[in-house]
Amino acid sequence: MSTRSPASVLALLLAASAAGCGPRAPRERGVPAGVPPDPVERPATREAAEAFAAAAHARLAGLDSVRGRLALGDSDARFTAWFEHGHVRAVRESVDFGDYGSSVLRWTFARDSVVLVTEDGARAAPGGAPPAPVEMRVAFGPGGDTLAARRALGGEPVAFHPGWLLGIRARAETLLVRSRLLRASAAPSGGSHP
Repeated sequence: MSTRSPASVLALLLAASAAGCGPRAPRERGVPAGVPPDPVERPATREAAEAFAAAAHARLAGLDSVRGRLALGDSDARFTAWFEHGHVRAVRESVDFGDYGSSVLRWTFARDSVVLVTEDGARAAPGGAPPAPVEMRVAFGPGGDTLAARRALGGEPVAFHPGWLLGIRARAETLLVRSRLLRASAAPSGGSHP
C-alpha cells in the first residue's frame, strides 16, 4: 500500500497532466483539419456556465462518444467523451484512487476550453473512519479566468490551492487531446465522424 495522501495523489495526477501542456492554437491541440471552429460561445458568468453545462449534459445521449483510460501510479481513470460539431463537448471521468477513495468528474467544454468541472466522490478517512464525501465545482470564463471555485470535504469548505487550478486546466487539456486521438483512431478509413 502506498503512503501518499489523497490530496498528493490528486496533485500528482494533475501535475502529470500538466507536463508539457501550455496554451496552444486549437489546430495544434488536435482539432482535425476541416473541422470548423466551435460555434458555441463560452459562458461569461458562473450561472451561465452552470446552465450551459446542464444543457450540454442533457444532450449527451444524441452525441458521438469515445471511451478511454488514463492511469498514473495507484490511480486509474476511465472516461467517456462526447463530441458536438466536431469538438469535445463533455467528458465524464471516473477516477479510482485505490485505498484513498474514488471520484466522478464531469467536464464541460466550449471553444476547446473547459467551462465547468464538477467532482463528486469519497476519500478515505484516517483511523478507519467512514469515507468522507468530497465535492468540487470550478467554472471558467471566456478568457480562461476562474469565475468560481469551491471544494468541500465532509461538507466542510476546503481552501482551494491555486496550483489546483493549473492542474485542472492541464487535466482538461489532456482529456481533450486524448479524446480527439481516440476519436480519430476510431474513424472509418478515408472518413471522419460528422
